Amino acid sequence: MSLRTQDCIIKFDRATGELKWILGTHDNWKAPWSDKLLKPVGHVDWTFHQHDCSITADGHVLCFDNGNYRATPFDEKTPPEDTYSQVVEFEIDADAMTVRQVWSYAGAPGNRDYACYQGGAFRLPKTGNTLMSYGGIVTMDGKPHDMAEEGFCRSRLLEVTPDGDVVFDLRVDGSDEDPPMPLSVFRAEHFPG
Repeated sequence: MSLRTQDCIIKFDRATGELKWILGTHDNWKAPWSDKLLKPVGHVDWTFHQHDCSITADGHVLCFDNGNYRATPFDEKTPPEDTYSQVVEFEIDADAMTVRQVWSYAGAPGNRDYACYQGGAFRLPKTGNTLMSYGGIVTMDGKPHDMAEEGFCRSRLLEVTPDGDVVFDLRVDGSDEDPPMPLSVFRAEHFPG
């Protein structure tokens, strides 16, 4: 289960309701929940306001990390022009209570998008590529912005190989319309052709 505003993904037992683990930053958790936090192995990019979590064929957790503020409550918020969204894949060892980041895609520094709301990630079964939807890329006066109600919205659909090569890139943008039309994408579906 993904808890967007708590910046974490959790696993619980359906039959008993027992919390098994928490995948998320270790800031601000207290007992008894802090005992359920997965310990990072190597570098792990924690998710912030994530969307569309799924389990891959390898049993990994894949999700769209919106990246809102790249900070937990009470920490200094990263300004929108310095944050970005990404897709992240995690390998979880429930017995050892560890998490390892095995893949991510955010684009090249200086060429990253920030979707402050909505988004999706889907691993394509035949190619192993990842389809991403940057649902709500909001700008105000041409600069990234955190509030959809105050800015102008565009979207982007992107497919990348496991090596991060872009094989499909579609921008959904109504700014050239008269009057300009804000557009967002909740989640994209792939139909093999």
